[in-house]
Amino acid sequence: MRTLPYAGRVAGLVGSVIDSSTSLLHKQTHDIVRFAMGSPAAEAVPSAVLAAIAAEQLSRPDAYDYAATEGDPPLHDALLEMLRGTSDETTADRLTITAGGMQGLDLFCKLFVDPGDLVVVESPTYTNGSATALSYGAELLEVPVDVDGMIVDDLPRLLDGRRPKAIYTIPTFQNPSGATLSLERRHRLLELARSWGAMVIDDDPYGLLRFAGDPVPTLRELGAGDPLVFAVRTFSKIVAPGLRVGWSTPIPNCSRC
Repeated sequence: MRTLPYAGRVAGLVGSVIDSSTSLLHKQTHDIVRFAMGSPAAEAVPSAVLAAIAAEQLSRPDAYDYAATEGDPPLHDALLEMLRGTSDETTADRLTITAGGMQGLDLFCKLFVDPGDLVVVESPTYTNGSATALSYGAELLEVPVDVDGMIVDDLPRLLDGRRPKAIYTIPTFQNPSGATLSLERRHRLLELARSWGAMVIDDDPYGLLRFAGDPVPTLRELGAGDPLVFAVRTFSKIVAPGLRVGWSTPIPNCSRC
């Protein structure tokens, strides 16, 4: 059998438990309550509204043309308006439309992670997020999570003098623990990241789904525009995952973003 000339990074690729779960669920023929996937219930998806929009918009030939790199202009403008007055308010030069949150995570790793770089992740965490970092050759350091999110004060001890390149966190309604990083820990995380010159990947797909209690300022808001905070967001949890639409707020005026 011929040996294929795989790239060196293939050795760091890992399978996705989440993708395997999706394949398994689609093979089931009986009713099932899905605890394995972070996706809306079928009755919560506004399918009639989406169908009407598709009928109107997809009838135009230009709907199938190439779009602007930063995202379809009307969507870009509408998203800026939606975010106005929220913790995630941003400016046009910092907003990039992505193919779901996963492209945002991949974009981050492509821009900032070199083979051998140390990336801090929560334990447990979203496995596709950590797998993306591994695919770019990162070394992972796991930090435990409790009811208040990542135990940030454990970081200096666990790092033992090393400096991380990035810290990956799901700060609000964390996947899979459901914990929310406390305000005190958010400030401490940003303080430590700045002292190390480490990027913070603020992956927040669930923040807009709060049904009780007061919202906690996002890491992006607390960072006050600090380019060390790379925010990743998605419509997968608040509209429908099959749309494959999300957004990120990368460093301003980044021609490669």
